[in-house]
Amino acid sequence: MTAKVMNQAEYARYRGVARKTITEYKHRGLLVLTEAGKVDVAASDANLDAFLDEVRGGDRTSEAAMPADANAYLEAKTREMRARAARQELETRKRAGELLERKSVERAAFTLARQTQEAVIAVADRLASVLAAESDAAKAHELLSDELRGVMNDMAKQAEELFA
Repeated sequence: MTAKVMNQAEYARYRGVARKTITEYKHRGLLVLTEAGKVDVAASDANLDAFLDEVRGGDRTSEAAMPADANAYLEAKTREMRARAARQELETRKRAGELLERKSVERAAFTLARQTQEAVIAVADRLASVLAAESDAAKAHELLSDELRGVMNDMAKQAEELFA
């Protein structure tokens, strides 16, 4: 006994769905086609009934009845949806000002590091003659500490302005 077969348009009418829906099922691997490209009705009905939700006549709880291609499709669709949600979350946080672009942060950090380096090196030029004339080690230490603290405070203010 041969299996009942139909073309895709007939199968769409038989299932009570649009031809486009049948084409979508075909792309998902839910239709069982003969070598001639006809729909094997019994096998395709079994696949669709197992795949579709209860409202549409199937039971999604029996994953074993679902074709392997359908599992792969569902997993890929889930990954795609999660990736889309993650991208949307990032975009929302970026618009809210919670995120910065990496290149701008790297550029700002480099600029701040360069300014700090130049300011610290300039301390030697500013204090060399003062420290050379100072005979009291404690006083020399105090002068040097005050100058370095001032440089660090200036850099902290610049950092706040840079990242504000």
